[in-house]
Amino acid sequence: MKFKLLAKVLDKRFFEDLREKQGLAYSAYADYSSEGNKGEIALGISSSCADKGDIEKIFNGFNLHTQQLINKLISEDELRHAKDSLKKEILETFDDTSIALSELTNMHKRPSGFEFYKNNFDIIECITPLDIQKTAQYAFADNPDYLINAPDDFIDKNMDYFKNFGKIK
Repeated sequence: MKFKLLAKVLDKRFFEDLREKQGLAYSAYADYSSEGNKGEIALGISSSCADKGDIEKIFNGFNLHTQQLINKLISEDELRHAKDSLKKEILETFDDTSIALSELTNMHKRPSGFEFYKNNFDIIECITPLDIQKTAQYAFADNPDYLINAPDDFIDKNMDYFKNFGKIK
């Protein structure tokens, strides 16, 4: 849940800063997904990137916000917004009737039944700004992998800049 909340905080910051304030993107987001004991935080942006300066501003924005989360506690208001957003996301899964019926059908596999969701909400409520900071420190301890999906001529034109990020595959 800590990783999901961290992604919610980043999602809001990216959207407000990179998209709304600076106008660098059509969309800007952060998301967390996991499978088993592995997970990833994906930071994404859709942009025309017509200007090399914009590319630098985008990467600088990613770095700025991740470093802020590593070095500074988030506010209680920001954490409340992330918690409410995550709870809403969980509840919205039941908007789809087939998912709700599937949950009812599979309750025998999870003895707690719908209490499972209440328990998740209780866990979410226990998370503090310090928990988010420690999660950010762990999540962003190593250099990230970047995936840049762009036309070949754009990549070729900016290859010297992209080499700053490390090994190119």
